[in-house]
This record gives sequence, structure tokens and C-alpha cells, in this order.
Amino acid sequence: MKWHHVQENWFAFFDAILDKWPDADEAELEEIDGDQRAFITYIAELTGQEITEAKEEIRDWLTGELP
Repeated sequence: MKWHHVQENWFAFFDAILDKWPDADEAELEEIDGDQRAFITYIAELTGQEITEAKEEIRDWLTGELP
């Protein structure tokens, strides 16, 4: 799946995001509002990963089964 699909339907992906990253905060996700760079940075901070690792994790998530 391409990021623009996620960005266009950002709020619809909250459940999938929270399933993958249960510590994510809905208020933070609302602020991100589909911004890919902000989401990558947020996931990196949330998980304690480097940006490149978070980017790879998100890429893997996008290629998996999503709602």
C-alpha cells in the first residue's frame, strides 16, 4: 500500500496503528494528521528506534494486511 492511501484516510487507520503500536497516543496521531515524516519520527521516538529502523518497520506494516 502507498502512503497516500494512508494519508487520505488517516483516521480510518487509527485502529491498525494502535494494533501495531499499542503505546501510540490518539491525540498525537491526530496532530500528525497523515504527515509521513512526522509519523516516522513519532514511531521512532515511541519505540526508541533510529529513524531508518522506524521507516523500515512502517514500510513492513504498509506491505502487510491492513484494513
